[in-house]
Amino acid sequence: MSDNGNQFVMEMLCSIRSEIGDLRKGQIDIELRLTASEHITQGLMAHIASTHSGIDELKADMRLVKRRLDLVDA
Repeated sequence: MSDNGNQFVMEMLCSIRSEIGDLRKGQIDIELRLTASEHITQGLMAHIASTHSGIDELKADMRLVKRRLDLVDA
C-alpha cells in the first residue's frame, strides 16, 4: 500500500476511534440519566406507598368515628 493509502486508512481509523469515544460518552450520559430516573421513580413509589398507608389509617379512624356517632345517636 502506498503512503497515501496508509495515511488514508490511519485517518479513517482515527475518525472511527473518535466517534466510538463520542458514543461511549453518550452512553455514559444516558446511563447516568437512567439511574437518576430510577431513583426518582423509587422515591415516588415509596411516597405513594406512604400516602396509601396514611389514607388507610384515616379510613380506619373515620370508621371508628362513625361507630361512635352511631352509638351516641342510638
